[in-house]
Amino acid sequence: MNNNVHCYLTANFCTRIAEFPLTKLLTPLIRSTVRSPHRNMGRLIMLSMATLLALGITSPRSLLPLCHAQESQFAAGSDQASAYRQMLNENQAIPNSWWNEFAHKTLLTEPDWVLFDISTVMVDALIYNPRIGAVKHRTAIAMEQVIQEDAAFDANVLLESRVGRTGDPVGNTLTTGGPDRLIEESWNNRAGIVKTTRKGTAVDLSQQTGLLNSNSQFFDPRDQGNARLSLSLTKPLLAGSGTLYNERLLLQARIDSRLTWQELLREVQTQVGGVMGAFWQLYEARCHLLQRLDALYRANEIAAIIEGRQDFDSGPLELAKVRTRIARLNDQVIDAQRTVRNQQVLLMQLVNSPTLTPGAKLELIPNGMPFCSPLAIDPRDAILTGVNHRTDVRAAAMELESAALAIKVSRNELLPQLDAVVSGYLAALNGQNNIGQSLVDQFTDVPGVSGGLVYERPYGNRAAKSKLRSSHQRYLEMGQRYREAIAMTSSEIALAVHNLNAISSQSDTKARVLLEAVQQEKLIRQRWEVMGTDGRYAALVLEDLLEQLELRTTAENDYVSNHVNYLLSLIELQKAMGTLLLAEGIEPTSPRRVNSPVEIPLPISLPVITSQGDVSPQRQLPAVPESARLNLIDGGVLR
Repeated sequence: MNNNVHCYLTANFCTRIAEFPLTKLLTPLIRSTVRSPHRNMGRLIMLSMATLLALGITSPRSLLPLCHAQESQFAAGSDQASAYRQMLNENQAIPNSWWNEFAHKTLLTEPDWVLFDISTVMVDALIYNPRIGAVKHRTAIAMEQVIQEDAAFDANVLLESRVGRTGDPVGNTLTTGGPDRLIEESWNNRAGIVKTTRKGTAVDLSQQTGLLNSNSQFFDPRDQGNARLSLSLTKPLLAGSGTLYNERLLLQARIDSRLTWQELLREVQTQVGGVMGAFWQLYEARCHLLQRLDALYRANEIAAIIEGRQDFDSGPLELAKVRTRIARLNDQVIDAQRTVRNQQVLLMQLVNSPTLTPGAKLELIPNGMPFCSPLAIDPRDAILTGVNHRTDVRAAAMELESAALAIKVSRNELLPQLDAVVSGYLAALNGQNNIGQSLVDQFTDVPGVSGGLVYERPYGNRAAKSKLRSSHQRYLEMGQRYREAIAMTSSEIALAVHNLNAISSQSDTKARVLLEAVQQEKLIRQRWEVMGTDGRYAALVLEDLLEQLELRTTAENDYVSNHVNYLLSLIELQKAMGTLLLAEGIEPTSPRRVNSPVEIPLPISLPVITSQGDVSPQRQLPAVPESARLNLIDGGVLR
């Protein structure tokens, strides 16, 4: 070290020592025996550093301009992390979780960036996600099937008109009265309505008109105009009777539509949960990247100090250790950047927005801050809530309803076929092709009426009996499926509750570990900075400092991961209970309300477990009394 540096250190030391009584602190160092000029200069540097540390300057950066250390090569994100770290050192009011503020800044080298909140990506996912779109189309198809089955009871209008001419040979003179061929010319018209009622009665009402002429000598009057009004009723009395049997296809279509609706809710919930999880995992990856960059910055600080003290109390071994650790941290930064980019691709794939394509050079910046608030959730309350809201349980209940419908239909088909048939008609006929007069006369003439019964039953009726037995077996099968769905729901909810409670309980521990790690690194660094006289002990302390640097970074990673895992476990709990869409204010609606809700007897439920805390304009939760629910703060737009 040249004389200028020596004079600067001496003047700086004398000026600051005059401002603070450090006799007791510096006496052991002053009395130490020195044997070389280099060792004297090293002790003088240590005395100056000890003085500055004792005066409240806890960082050796005021001496860094004197050390000609090689400048580290940082990416843009690393430079920002350095600036953020410098600001943190100057502002002691900022909490230890400094990364929360700076995770919303650009960290990568992409030319473009976009800042978004969780509501934005959820809305885009609901609009652009192809899987949600496919299930929506499937649900629409099921709804149209309901309309098609219901249209079977609509009246059918029949219109018919025929013109004909026959020329048949005759073998009996009484047929024509002389001519050897019977020639008839006709024009027949028919208009009517055919309808099947919801109780199975078939109604056929028709009006027939026509013109008829023949070469028969017995045909009188000539050029006939006829009219006939007929009504036919066929009503099943045993098999095939009743509203339930005749609406069986409609009822089954309604059940199928509700099943596809539950499938839609399940798919939407899965995709929304995936988007929310990817959002917070991207935030976690960005925080980890910041923490790795900050660790790299601190390691380069240590390397700069060692290079500046290399001629005094540091050797090539210490410098090699620090450079090895820096190389390892550089690899970790590269891995963290790769993780951030992978999470961006995953989020883009789940959202599938036209503006977010996996190949775009775009940096996604999530605008949110996770938190972990202790919650005490009773698994019994959550299970009862899940039984009422879980789509799997509802779908199993609908399958059970379908099986019950099949039993009722099979019981009806077990009866013999007995139909009552009643028909009647009014008819009139006039000459000179006078159809109009025939239409009037048909109401003045005597009507024709007929009625009867039609009975039919297969011998032994084995097919109907077998169908009834198979319907019973299917009902028992669906009952077991329903019990299985409840058991699976209960176990998944219980596991999710235990996982959430465990992560919530670990939050305080993670915070204490982080605070202790920061404090230990601070103490070890101060100890290393003032122990420059003995190379052996300084090397050991340096090793401890480098190890503690990684331990602190690990503690920061664990602290962030704990908060993110808390939100992810809360999302999983809401998915397990089937209340995620309710908690996020998402309510899929159908354009047609052709079916009523399923009413299946379920266990008496406790208050609905839902969430609040999202104050975004896209979300408006229904007003529910506080006494009627347990409030959870979910992974939506957080405070």
